[in-house]
Amino acid sequence: NDSWRARVDSLPPALFAAAAEELVGDPSAVDAGIVGAVYRRICPGLIDELDGPASLPLISPRPLLVVNGELDPRCPFPGLMNAVTETRAAYASVGKTSLFRTLVQRRTPHRCTPEMVDVVNRWFDETLRP
Repeated sequence: NDSWRARVDSLPPALFAAAAEELVGDPSAVDAGIVGAVYRRICPGLIDELDGPASLPLISPRPLLVVNGELDPRCPFPGLMNAVTETRAAYASVGKTSLFRTLVQRRTPHRCTPEMVDVVNRWFDETLRP
């Protein structure tokens, strides 16, 4: 799939062009392999062993709220749901399902809607106030 394109859009384009030039000799040859190589170099482990399905469950049993847009290209829905499923299982395994909450805002790209802000503010109030 082309999910990697959103990652390219989140960092300076010159970064990926320089990597493509260095790795394959063509600055226009940016593809999923180049993007993966850049991420492995600038943040080792992030897209392999530290990706969401592996890292989010480690937060259990502490309170966690995940808020995301259904159409967010930087966090595609299938990957999001994979992370949510793994995290939900981690909370269930310690009997703390009520401490993990999610909001996936339907038909929403990479942005915070007023509903998202309201949910986050209420969660902070409920979670952080004594």
